[in-house]
Amino acid sequence: MIISVCGPIGYETAAKLSDMHREELKERFPSFFLRQFEEIEDETIDSCPETGDGILYCRQITEGGVYRALWEAGETLGCGMKVANRDIPIRQEVIEILELYGETPYECSSRGSLLIVTDKMIDEIICGGRHVPAFMIGITTGSNARVLEDKDSLRYLTPPSRQEKDIADRKNS
Repeated sequence: MIISVCGPIGYETAAKLSDMHREELKERFPSFFLRQFEEIEDETIDSCPETGDGILYCRQITEGGVYRALWEAGETLGCGMKVANRDIPIRQEVIEILELYGETPYECSSRGSLLIVTDKMIDEIICGGRHVPAFMIGITTGSNARVLEDKDSLRYLTPPSRQEKDIADRKNS
């Protein structure tokens, strides 16, 4: 099965930070950068398309981010997975804002984006009458391992409770 992402990863958290720190961001970034960031909202998705037409699993990427969504997909579908971090679509504007405030794009709330598992390769979904691009980030596997490939290394997804502890530890250090 194919694992894909639709919509802007990390945007929800970055938008909240942008609202909270608007004046600081205006001083730090050029106006065109902030306009591009605000335009990302047009790429958000409010709900999952109906299952069928090859869609086996779909969920909003909320608290815990795409890593938590991947873990939960594996639990629900009873499978492992192999995901390429480099293929998870993240806009540079979102990365800049999140990193400025110590957030990790893969672990922050991304409401407005979807994790989808399909039985065939898809380029887009139709949601609310809009054609939304779908980006393949990995595949499911028959094992229980949930593997993240990152450049020349491999690591394993951890359960959400462990992810939350790791995030809290990073913020406190």
